[in-house]
Amino acid sequence: MKRARPRHRIMAFIFDWAIVFIIISLMSFNVIWMAFGVAKEPTDEKILSLTIYALLTGGLGFIFISLYFLVFPVLTKGQTFGKKFFKIRIVKNDGSNVDFSSLFIREVIGKILVDFTTLGLSVFASGFSLCLQNDHAAFHDILSSTMVVDVE
Repeated sequence: MKRARPRHRIMAFIFDWAIVFIIISLMSFNVIWMAFGVAKEPTDEKILSLTIYALLTGGLGFIFISLYFLVFPVLTKGQTFGKKFFKIRIVKNDGSNVDFSSLFIREVIGKILVDFTTLGLSVFASGFSLCLQNDHAAFHDILSSTMVVDVE
């Protein structure tokens, strides 16, 4: 198995987050529109409905992101739309298909939790690691015992 090139991984990451951004923006349009209405004429009813709608939209956004990065790759043998477009996929280090627990460690602990606790600095460290190491492994790859390979 040939490991994926760093530029393909980075471009797939950007592609995936562009999709997520577009979907979340479309989901949030009504919340933003309602916020303008509340700013123009704040009433208790409008504030309450905006709060409820924003919480529901945020919850749906969280569900969408979770499905996109945790469930969808399990169903598609380690690929998101970005990875599919750039012909790469996530596999376990032994070459087998990635499972939910590996993706959870990779995405939630290795990316979100570590990025949050380091105030985003780990993104740069992972980028340097990805580009400078011979095996092109980022921290989340090592932590979850996964790798990103070219689709054959």
